Amino acid sequence: GRFSPWGYTPHRAGPMAREVVARYLGITAPPTECTVRVLERCIPHYTLGHADRVRHMFGLIKEHRLRLSLVGASYCGAGVPDCIANAIDHTEPLHAIMNERYYGGGPDEGIKDIVELV
Repeated sequence: GRFSPWGYTPHRAGPMAREVVARYLGITAPPTECTVRVLERCIPHYTLGHADRVRHMFGLIKEHRLRLSLVGASYCGAGVPDCIANAIDHTEPLHAIMNERYYGGGPDEGIKDIVELV
């Protein structure tokens, strides 16, 4: 098989995946079928100047006090962990405002429960 930049080969990827599943999920039974495809360059890369454009958009939103949040892979990180962290960063202040406005609670009440779920 072809060698990837990270040292994976299609031949080795199947056993590696089974090791991870066994370690973290406790599933040790062999699969009835295993198909391996190595997807290279599958996480998008931003073009030159992306960070400046995003910073500018966030600045405009703040400057004009728009009721808008930009969340997702297009803005502050293409990976799933980046998207989750970005969503939490944007929803914590909104949750605090809604909690205070509609339920009379302090701005920090209930936020820890949501963050712990993620």
